[in-house]
Amino acid sequence: MFKFFDKKFIVFLMVGILNTFFGLVILFFLSLTDIDTWLVLLISQLVGLAFNFFTTGNYVFNITNLKLVPKFLVVSIFIYFLFLFSINLILPFVSNRTIAIIILVIPFALLNFIIYSGFVFKKKK
Repeated sequence: MFKFFDKKFIVFLMVGILNTFFGLVILFFLSLTDIDTWLVLLISQLVGLAFNFFTTGNYVFNITNLKLVPKFLVVSIFIYFLFLFSINLILPFVSNRTIAIIILVIPFALLNFIIYSGFVFKKKK
């Protein structure tokens, strides 16, 4: 049973903050180059996803098997589109996009944790 104050979930949130910071740093430094914007975004996303896979897998679930990368990518893409859909769904009921994101960020962190622990980084018994 999932507990909101489970140590693993707290570590997951802390790693999520680290991952976000890392992604923003990569995006910032790439934005200072002459690389086209689309390529800056693509590189930062790919580097960020790789970093996220290893930090989440290693520090949260103690698993970094590269065979899990396809599952990780599928879940990440699924969560992305579900988050986008959810933002657009509640946008008519809130004052702006930022408020919609703030409302959804904790439920989506919980959803990410549940999916990652139950599907991507599930330990075999």
